[in-house]
Amino acid sequence: MSWMLQELHRLIPGCERYVPDEFQLTADHLTKAFIAAGYRVDYHPIVDGDWDLMKPTADDLEILETVCPAETSNAEDVWIYSAACWREPREPFRTNASELREFVEAYDYGMLFDSDTILLFVESKIVSLFHHEGYWARVRIQVQS
Repeated sequence: MSWMLQELHRLIPGCERYVPDEFQLTADHLTKAFIAAGYRVDYHPIVDGDWDLMKPTADDLEILETVCPAETSNAEDVWIYSAACWREPREPFRTNASELREFVEAYDYGMLFDSDTILLFVESKIVSLFHHEGYWARVRIQVQS
């Protein structure tokens, strides 16, 4: 089990019921885990119009600007679970928030946001969800003490 999934299990009460393994680490399953734990998850369209028609011309960097929270620290680690992680299979990607643009530009597995993509901002405890149908949501995890 990846560090990212272990951290999600630790931070979201009951997450392991909805996301027991990386195969189930999808926007839909993680949304169910958040809702079951009492979080509100509001999805927003990434584009005005039909995502299926606009997807071929979509730009990963523009999508990144939308789904990434502005209030994160540039010094914090970001874990990224994308289609490449389950297709390969491979561990989630890890980068620094200050290097996210460079990560996206260098991403060598096709388009980053062509499938469910989950970003975990470690220090700020923010999860950004990109749903393969062209919607995004952001959840700030409240750490239980």
